[in-house]
Formats: sequence, C-alpha cells, structure tokens
Amino acid sequence: MESANKQMRSNLILTVIKLCGSIGLALFVSKGLLSTAETVAAVAEICLSLLIAALIKKKSALLGWLLGSTALFLINLQFIFLKFAKTFLTFIMLTNVRSMQALSGKMDVYVLWTLIILIISYLPNREDEFSGQFLVVLAIVALAGEGFLFSRIPITTPLSDYIDVAKAIVSNEQLSKAIESGEDTRSLFYRNGIEDGIERPESLTKQPNVVLIFTEGLSQHIVEDKRNIMPNVEKWENETLFFKNYYNHSFATYRGIIGQLYSGYQLNNLDENNLISLQRILRNAGYYTSFINVEPKNRDFSKYLRSMDFHEVIEDTPDVFIGGVNSISDKRAYELLREQIQEKSQQGRPFFTAIYTFGTHVSFDSTHEIFGDGKDLVLNRFYNMDKQFGAFMDFFCESECTDNTLLIFTTDHATYADEDYQRAFPDVNRTYKDVDTIPLFFYYKGMQPKTVDANGRNSLDLVPTVLDYLDVSAPNCFLGSSLFTTPDLNRNWDTTFFYPTQLVSTEQGEIHPLHAEKGETFLEQISKYFCAAKWKDANQDTIDSHALMELDHSDAIETEVSEDCRFLNVKYYPSAEHSNVLFAVWSGVGEIDDLHWYEADWNEKVACWSYQVDLSAHRSFGTFFVHVYTNTDGEKQKLDETSVYIPDAVFPEEYVKTEQIDNSHIRISLITDASHGRIAFPVWSSENGQDDIEWYEAELDENGVWSCVVNVEKHIKKGLLYVHAYDVGGQKNIFLDGIAVYVGLN
Repeated sequence: MESANKQMRSNLILTVIKLCGSIGLALFVSKGLLSTAETVAAVAEICLSLLIAALIKKKSALLGWLLGSTALFLINLQFIFLKFAKTFLTFIMLTNVRSMQALSGKMDVYVLWTLIILIISYLPNREDEFSGQFLVVLAIVALAGEGFLFSRIPITTPLSDYIDVAKAIVSNEQLSKAIESGEDTRSLFYRNGIEDGIERPESLTKQPNVVLIFTEGLSQHIVEDKRNIMPNVEKWENETLFFKNYYNHSFATYRGIIGQLYSGYQLNNLDENNLISLQRILRNAGYYTSFINVEPKNRDFSKYLRSMDFHEVIEDTPDVFIGGVNSISDKRAYELLREQIQEKSQQGRPFFTAIYTFGTHVSFDSTHEIFGDGKDLVLNRFYNMDKQFGAFMDFFCESECTDNTLLIFTTDHATYADEDYQRAFPDVNRTYKDVDTIPLFFYYKGMQPKTVDANGRNSLDLVPTVLDYLDVSAPNCFLGSSLFTTPDLNRNWDTTFFYPTQLVSTEQGEIHPLHAEKGETFLEQISKYFCAAKWKDANQDTIDSHALMELDHSDAIETEVSEDCRFLNVKYYPSAEHSNVLFAVWSGVGEIDDLHWYEADWNEKVACWSYQVDLSAHRSFGTFFVHVYTNTDGEKQKLDETSVYIPDAVFPEEYVKTEQIDNSHIRISLITDASHGRIAFPVWSSENGQDDIEWYEAELDENGVWSCVVNVEKHIKKGLLYVHAYDVGGQKNIFLDGIAVYVGLN
C-alpha cells in the first residue's frame, strides 16, 4: 500500500509539473504577443487537453495518456513557434519546411526547446483520480468559457490556429487542382508593351550591361538605422536613383525572386511561370543572361533557378561553401559576381547577370565581419553583407569593365520579424511580420542622384521599371507597371501583398488588411493569373530551344557582320558533296516570324557555299540563328547550325511595321519617304496557303505614313500572319515590303 501511495504522489507531482510547466510556458511566451483573451483561451485549452485525457483514461489509461499528451504537445509546440517566429504556426512555415536547413544557424536551440516541451507534454499524470462527473463539469465550463471568448472577440488560439492552417492547406490544394485543369487565360493579362514613363538617360548607352542583386531578406529601416549597421548601402542610396516607400509584394525567397523577375505572383514555391520574364526579354534583345547560384547544394533551389529562362546558372566550386547550410558566403558571392562581370565584359555582347546573396538569412551569423561586440547575430550578418557590398562597389567604380553597366540593388523580400529581429530592433513595431519597405536603387557611372517616391507600390513593378529605364519594350503579361508612370488605380496589383493565406494593402504607404470586397476580386483574378502562368504552347519547347541557345560556334560555318550591320556574310565549308545548300536565318526576337530561306552559291575557288544576307529584311538585332540544309527530292536535310550576335537593327528604306491595338486588331503602317498614289496591304495567315487573303486599302496621314487597322480574327486566332505592302496606284501592282507577325494569345 505504501508503495502504491508513493507512486501516486510521484505521479501527482509529475501532473503538477506537466500542468504548471505548460501554463508557465504559455504565460511567459505570450506576454506582449497575445491579447489577454487569447492567453486565457490558450490556458483553457491546456487544461482541456488534460481533462479530456482523464475522461478517456476512465476507459483506457494508455489511450487517454497518449491522446492527452499529444494534444498538450501540439499546444506547447505553438508556443515554441510563438517564441521564435512571433506567431503561431502558419501556412508559410509548412510550405517552407523543405527549406528547413536554412534555419541551421539556430537549429540546436530549436531542437533543445522542442525536446523540453516533448518531455513535459508526455510526463505521466494522475488527474483521473477525480470523479468522471466532476471532470465533465470542468470540461464543459472550460469549453463554454472559450466559446464565449470566440463569440465576443476575434481571437486565435493554439488549437484554432491548427484548424485555420488545415483549412489553408485544403484551400490551396483545391486552388492548385483548379489551376491545373484551368483554361488558357493569358489574353486577360496580355499587354502590348511597356508604358513609357521616362526617357533613357543620354549618358546611359543603348544596350548597357545589367547587374541585378537580390539581397536575402532586407528591410529598408535596417539600412537607415542610426547605429550605422549598413553605411555602404545607405551611402549609395543617396548617390543613385533611389525608390523610397517601396514594398515587397510576396514572401519568401521562392515567391520573391520569380515574382519580381516575371512581375507576377506565385502560388507554390516550385511552380514554374511560363509567361514572359525580364531575362527572356533581354535575351531576345541580344543579351547573354545568367544567374549566380549561391546554394548549389540545394537541389530545389537549383532546379528552381534552371526553370527561369536564363542561358546559364553559374555555380561555384565546393571548397568555398563556408556560408550557412553549405552555401556561398556573401564575401565569396560578391567576389564571384565581380569575376563574372570581368569575364562577360570581354565577350563583346551585352549581358544580364543576377545574383541572390544568402548570408543575411534568418538564424545566420556573420561568416566574416562583426558589428560592435559581435554579440548580436542579426546586426552581424547585415553589417557583414554591407561590408562585402562596399568592397564590390569599390571595384565597380574603379574598373573599366563596368563603364557600360547598370547596377540594380534590391532584395527578395522584407526581413522577417522573428525573435532575434525584435531583440535587435526593439523600437520597430511591425504588425505584419513579412511585409515592409525594402530598398531599390539604380546606379551607373556618371548618373545624377534622384529619389522617386513609390508611395506604397511594390516589387511587382521592378521589371517594368527596369525596362522603361532602358527604353526596352516587348509584349508581356506583367501585373506591375513602371514606377515612372502614374499608377493604374483599377488594377491594384502593385499595392497588394499576397500570400495564399494573407492579403495586405500597402496603398499610399500604409499597411492594412485588404478590403473584403477588393480581396474577393483580387483572389478571383489571381487564380486566373495562375492559370495563365502555367500554360505553355505546344510549340514553345521548340521556340525556347532556339531562344535559349548560347552563341554556338561551328567550325564548318563562318559568319561575318558588316560594320553598319546591314549584311551578314555566311560561308559553309562542307565535309561532303551536295547539289544545293540552303541557309535558314532568323533572329531570337519574336516567334521565328522573320525566318528567311536563302539559296547559297557554290564558290569553287574556296570550296564553300556562301550567301550575303541583307539583314534589313529581318529588321532586328541580338542573337541570330543560322541553320544549314540541303534539299534532296523535296526533303530538307539539316547539315549544321550556328548563331551570331548582331549589335544593331537595320531597316529597309521603306518598310512595313505593325502595332497591336488589342487582342483582335493590329495597325499596319508603311514607313516611306517615297511618293505613292495608292497603297494596299494584302494580309493572309500561314494556314492553308492564301485562302484567306484580303487586300486592305491604306490611308495617308499628315505625317506621310500609310496605315490601316485590320481585324486579325478574320484570318487567324493565333499564329503567323503575313503582311505585304504594294503600290497599287499604277497599271501594275509594285511590291514594296513584307513581313510576318505572330498574333494572338487565345
């Protein structure tokens, strides 16, 4: 009997430890983070878990202990989330669980706390000594009290949060399935080009190199902190084109980088976006595009980067992985960026290089420099990054290879406000942990400093702003617009922060929940955008295989571009005899709509097939592709291929151009200095010969341009449309010029 009493006393002590330990943790962690009502409700749920376990133990002691302890562990686990992340479990935490290694800087602390609550939660307990009726009454009182709180005040408790997260998972899964089976909605987001809000500065050349730096998780207030944490970034903000009151549009890295490069949103981390991107537009304009991967051992992140249209994803050698989770440190990342700029600048072709520096990630400490006494890992990592950026800027300003380079500095998203962050910045109050103002500035040598007020607009506007500044325009499906233009109040994209479980407005620089009515409209439209982003043409793989080619070289093909870019001389030195040779030539811009076939001439003296291509027929520049074929019995056989870079576009003396007015109409114009009596444009589609050909009479405007508007749906919904121009004012129609144009998104 004495042994049984001793065991009972021991179990009662463990019960007190279990209960008091859990309640103590809740009270300690919730201070300043939860309302009084939420704290009371959390304590009630702790008591409820024990009471319900006791009731079950009346039937099965083991089952009651196991269920009650598990419920208590889940409640206590919420307070671990609350302690370190300053919030209960969120959907974003679950979606980033595959990137858990990125928290390795404090993994030992997280594991220790988890073990402590695991032990406390699964201690034996003896509350089942109470009568069943008494336990039922207590449980009813606790449930009624919590129900009363829910009915009177909007609160979140540990258990209700799990329910909310489960709902978010189900909702996200349903949306993912709807998108997968959704129809092609690209036409809803199609835009003819980039709105022109600013002229390219005269001191910036036509095709400057572009370097884009994404810094991991950087809020603007850290740059401006009076403790001088980031003096180099702050200095350059004052000497550049700086955008203030500029916000991140999503969270975290996977959504932030692809979202900015495509000016869109992302539903799931590893979703691909098949719409137009900054790198594709610049690539089509002749740029060599690359992204420096500082996490080459992260398979998900490496695959993610390789899905984004870059010619090359650059990775470093294994012996330099001294950053967090076997990543490249910020010091090495900036060294690698410097090396790439030096290498690419020697290739005689404009380049676009982007990099994401990882060293300022949550939980990391500095790998090199420390701030002050070095005790604050948050201040250390930002101070270190600033030092490395400062050293890079010294190189950028002193090196001749950066003379024709536009530098863009920004971040993937705002700094997350976790426990370490709040300790480092105690005076900064952020209701929304993942939304904040972020840095963005442009710099090139010789520019005049200027500040532009973004007034609450967000990082959806990055790409349109860059292209507007470069005077580069192209059809796109961007949700953002140039920060140099007046915001479109009917769109509201670029003042809305979106995460699958969170909608926040940053309009006019004030952060608040998006109005319910606007939120419903937004969610309806964003689902259509996700449908558009996943759509890929059946022939797009073929097109991309050409567009993504690097400047290939063939020993059998020789190319030479004339100084004025008017002619491309092509020579093919065969390894076998052929009765004829054809050169297929086209530019990387557009949908192979300037493809021309040229019949080569045999040059007996040098034993090669040759042709002088008049590039004015292509009226394009950038990467050109040259494929060599022979035609035998009506069948073309491919012999070889190469590519060549054309630095400028040449147009014929009089030429046809087209401008898309909307999804159904294009304007056709003849640009000429010659005098004509009447001009007509025959138009037909590439399908079924010329069975749909129609002649359109042109009108002459006050600027001497002949033009007309054509409804393309009379000819084709989508594909190549042929447009020719004829002088029909005399006895005989005279051909002037002709082009092919790719139309339609439906």
